[in-house]
Amino acid sequence: GALETMRLLLNFEHAGQPALTLLLIGQMSLISAIGRLPSLEERIGVKSLVRAFNAMESADYVRHRLEAAGAVREIFTPDAIEALHYLGRGIPRQINRLGDLALLVGFADRLPRLTAEQIEAVSEEQRVAVVQVGGDVGGVDGAHLGVGHEHHHHVGRFHGCGDIGNA
Repeated sequence: GALETMRLLLNFEHAGQPALTLLLIGQMSLISAIGRLPSLEERIGVKSLVRAFNAMESADYVRHRLEAAGAVREIFTPDAIEALHYLGRGIPRQINRLGDLALLVGFADRLPRLTAEQIEAVSEEQRVAVVQVGGDVGGVDGAHLGVGHEHHHHVGRFHGCGDIGNA
């Protein structure tokens, strides 16, 4: 498969030096897949696991993504950012998914800002959709929904974030 092809590519040398450097970035399952190929694993010089963001890092991440997308005003309220973090478990991909979907809801509903209420609704819709198709809810259980005063949220690619609610 693909990992065996990578192992073969790493065999190439020029003047006694490796001909290429390979950088693999992936999900946790990539580590176990590499572990099943000792001939590839022995060629890996560095392995690193990226941990989930803490609440402050999630908030910084959301703000950075909004700024990079051209946002010039607050789109997510502080409680929405907390909901993104909490419901996304600090995982950037989950934060992105919830944030993107919340932005679509906000745009469709012409909301000037998104609150924890919208983040929780998007998260609940995702959870219900996954359960309806018989999938795994990825560790999100009822204890994570309706978080009351402790809200966290996600932010995604922030397409069109300058247009949300035309406000």
